[in-house]
Amino acid sequence: MKFSELNISDSIKSIIKKNNLDEMTKVQVEVIPRVIDRKNVLASANTGTGKTLSFVIPIVNNLKKEKGKITTLVLSPTKELSLQTRDVFRTYLINTDYKCSVILGGSNQKSQKELLAKGLDILVATPGRLLDLIRNKKIDLSLVDTLVIDEIDEMVKKGFLSDLKDIVSVLPSSKQVLMFSATINDRVKAFFRALTTNYEVIELKNENSTDIKQEFICVTDDIKFNIFKKIILNSKRTLVFTDTLEETNYLVNRLKEYKINVQGINSSYDKTLKGKIIRDFKENKIRVLISTDLMARGIDIEDLELVLNYNVPELASYTHRIGRTGRGGSSGKAITLYTEKELNKVKKLTDSLNIDLKVN
Repeated sequence: MKFSELNISDSIKSIIKKNNLDEMTKVQVEVIPRVIDRKNVLASANTGTGKTLSFVIPIVNNLKKEKGKITTLVLSPTKELSLQTRDVFRTYLINTDYKCSVILGGSNQKSQKELLAKGLDILVATPGRLLDLIRNKKIDLSLVDTLVIDEIDEMVKKGFLSDLKDIVSVLPSSKQVLMFSATINDRVKAFFRALTTNYEVIELKNENSTDIKQEFICVTDDIKFNIFKKIILNSKRTLVFTDTLEETNYLVNRLKEYKINVQGINSSYDKTLKGKIIRDFKENKIRVLISTDLMARGIDIEDLELVLNYNVPELASYTHRIGRTGRGGSSGKAITLYTEKELNKVKKLTDSLNIDLKVN
C-alpha cells in the first residue's frame, strides 16, 4: 500500500513525497489507518520498520489546536529516542503552527518550565522528569487526548512501570492510547489492559528478519578477542555492543593498538559529545563504534553494514541492537559471539524469536 492512498491531508502527503517515501511498511499499513480512526493500538514490530512514522503521520493529521495546550503526549525510555521522535514530528509539522518539544532528565528545569509556559501541542518526554513536573504542578496535561508509549518493553525493563502508572493517572480517561514495542510480554499486555479494555493488538514479529543475516559464532575466552578483531578487520562500518563500560573501554584500547579507527560512547558523556560521536559515525568519520545498550534504541543509521554483539544479550536488547542494521528494508548483518557457557542463552534467543539462526 502506498502513502498516497491514505486518507490524510494533502500537506502531509507533500511532506511524505519530499522525503522520498512511497510504499508503506507492514506496521505502517496496519497502524496508520487505525490511529486515524482513533482506535487504541498495541503494536509490536522489529526496529527499523517505521514504527515512529506509523504514529506521527496520523497524529499530525488528526491534531486539533487547543490554544497552546498539550493534546498529544509521547513517552520514551531514552533521551536519544525522545529527540529523534521530536525531530520526526517537527518534519511533519513544518507547514503548521503546531509546536512539539521534549522534556528530558538531566536538562535545565528552568528552561523546560519556560518552554512549557510558551505553549506546546505535542510533548515528547522521558518518564522521570515528566513525573517531577507533574508532582510539582508545573505542567498541565488535562487536555491530552492521545497518549503514545514507545518502546514499552524497555520501559518495563528499566523499572518505569510505576512512573507510567502515576503519569497515566493524571490524564483524561477518554484519551486514545497507542503503545509500541519490539516485543510484547504478559506484563506489557496487562498494563495495556489496565489503560483500556477496547483495543487492537498488532504483532509483526519478523517483518524485517529476512533483511538481516544473523550469525552466532562460538568462541573460547582465549581466542575471543582475536576472532573479534578478525571480523572487524574484514568489515566496514561496524557498531559493537558490549555488556559493560569496562568491556567497551577494553575493546577500544585494544583495537587502537592495531590502528583501527574506533570510538567508544557511553551514557556518562554529555549531550554535545554524544551527539558529535553519533554524527561522526553516521558520516563514516568513525569506522567502529563501541557501546553498551545506549546505542540500541532511537539511533537511525543508514546503510550500517554490521552489528556485532561481543556477548549474548537478553531477548529485548538483542532485538533492538540488531535493529540498528537492515533498516528501512535494506540488507544488514548481525554477528553474536558466544562461549559454551552462553549456549543456553543462544538457544533461548533462537526459540523465542522463532527464526532459523545460523549457529557456528
